[in-house]
Amino acid sequence: MVSLGQHILVQRLNKVNTAVNAKILTGLASLALKSSPTDFKSVLQVYNKMGTDAVWQDDVSIIRAVSHQELSLLSQSRRIIRANFLN
Repeated sequence: MVSLGQHILVQRLNKVNTAVNAKILTGLASLALKSSPTDFKSVLQVYNKMGTDAVWQDDVSIIRAVSHQELSLLSQSRRIIRANFLN
């Protein structure tokens, strides 16, 4: 189900406007933490593509959204790793 949700959100990227894209990127981050490693990797690839495109288009709001969500994923995944594997 998580994988399906991610695919649906990715399909909706760039369909409306940058504000909606930023919300979709936030949703992808929350789903990525509950997904398989393969799906997690695909979310990171989406962030990479969106971030690169945003730099080329000088879209500051998407650059901020991507950066914020990547940092959020990093800190939350570290917390999960510590809780599950380092105790």
